[in-house]
Amino acid sequence: MSENLPFLLFLCFPFMIGVLLVYCLRSYGDERSWSSLIIGNFLVFVFLLAIVFVIAESYYRFIYDTTDSLGYTKVSRRWYQRHNILNAAGFRDNVEYFPKIVPGKRRITFLGDSFTMGHGVNNVDKRFANLIRVAHPEWEINVIAIEGLETQGEIELLETGFRNGYQIDLVVLVYCLNDVADILPEWDNAYQTIMADAYNGNWLRQNSYYIDIMYHHYKAADSSLKCNFCK
Repeated sequence: MSENLPFLLFLCFPFMIGVLLVYCLRSYGDERSWSSLIIGNFLVFVFLLAIVFVIAESYYRFIYDTTDSLGYTKVSRRWYQRHNILNAAGFRDNVEYFPKIVPGKRRITFLGDSFTMGHGVNNVDKRFANLIRVAHPEWEINVIAIEGLETQGEIELLETGFRNGYQIDLVVLVYCLNDVADILPEWDNAYQTIMADAYNGNWLRQNSYYIDIMYHHYKAADSSLKCNFCK
C-alpha cells in the first residue's frame, strides 16, 4: 500500500462525517426531539475529533522529524530514510572511505553504534566525528558505525574490514553502557519483544504516524509505572 493512501483515507473521514451531519440536520429540520439532539451532538463531536486527528496526523507525518531510543516508531524509521545516507562503504557519511591510508595523513577510525553514527543528528556535518574532520583537515576521519551494534558486533565489523584490506592507524571506540547488552539475555529478549510489537500492530497503528507514536508513548509510560510500582 502506498505510504500516502492511508492519509487520504484519514482526510476523507471528517468529510464523510460532515456530509452525514448536514444530512441529519436537513432531515430533522425543526424537530427538537432528544434523539435528534443526541445524534446531532454526537456527530459534531466526532467531526471535531476527526479534524483534530487529521491535524495531528499531518504534523507527525510531514513535520515532526526525529528519532527515538530504539528506532521502533514510524517517525524514527522515516528519519532513517531521510537522513541516514550511506557512502559506498556502507556507512553514514558524505565522503568515501578507502582501504589504504592516504599517504601523509593520519587515519582516525571512530568505531561504534548509533551514537557514533549520529542518531538524531539530521545534518551529518554536525556529527562530532565530522566536526573533528573539519577542525583537523590533516587527519583522515572514518566513521565505522552502525545503529544497534554492541561490543561483539563492533569487533566483528572491524575484523571484516581487516579481511577486506582495511588499514588502521588509530581506532577510537565510542563506548556506551548499552554496548554490553549482547551478554545480557534479559535485554536481548526485551529488545526482540519491543521490536516485534513495533511491526505487528493493527492496521491503524501501522498506517498512522500519530497513533503509532502515541501508542509507544503509552507503552513507555506504562512500563515506567510498572517498574516504579515494583520497587
